Amino acid sequence: MRQAKPFHETGYSKQEEKAIYQALKKAGLKADVSWDRILFIISTTMVDLSEGTLVPGAVAYSGKRAHHYRNIIKGLEMAAQAYEALGVREQWHLDDQDRMDWPSLFGRGLTTVRQAAEKPNFHVNLQKTGKLKNYAIHRAVNLLLSIFEDATGIMPQFSPNAYADDLYIGNFHKFAVACIAPVRLVEMKSLRSSIYSAYSERHTTFFPVRKRKSRRAA
Repeated sequence: MRQAKPFHETGYSKQEEKAIYQALKKAGLKADVSWDRILFIISTTMVDLSEGTLVPGAVAYSGKRAHHYRNIIKGLEMAAQAYEALGVREQWHLDDQDRMDWPSLFGRGLTTVRQAAEKPNFHVNLQKTGKLKNYAIHRAVNLLLSIFEDATGIMPQFSPNAYADDLYIGNFHKFAVACIAPVRLVEMKSLRSSIYSAYSERHTTFFPVRKRKSRRAA
């Protein structure tokens, strides 16, 4: 069986585009909204997210990151000390192999690594603890929530329901699934639960608890 090409190489098919449009239309697509613009934004963003999943290490633990940088710094410091311990004549011999300014190389290396360790890396999402998140699907859902609100003027709704065919209901449900399923950011079996998890972080539906009136003492 031939393996499907990654989404960033193919994009949405005409059938998938139609499914997205129908889901948004059923939810209440406003007449004055440009569908072509909406589809362009969704498609380009999903292509970027699809490409991003091909490069490992998008999420990491901050403690482990700091540990790796400490090891590099320690290794460079030990290498610099070992170079000094060689003595001048062995340093000449080493330099004869390849004309390099070893002290300067070690110094620049240490400065660079220390700066990298202190600065945030915008290519990586850091976590302190817990199971590593799938940030790609969180970004996808956040985009789709904004598009849904702008395109319909309706508050998106998505919630579990044990009696529904696919165990979830809500006006945002079909639209989100239609947009994200072809991109394969997560396995299909966990697609809806992953969307709901990302949705819940931004839209927590709650009902205010009515406070009981305090009884006045007779």
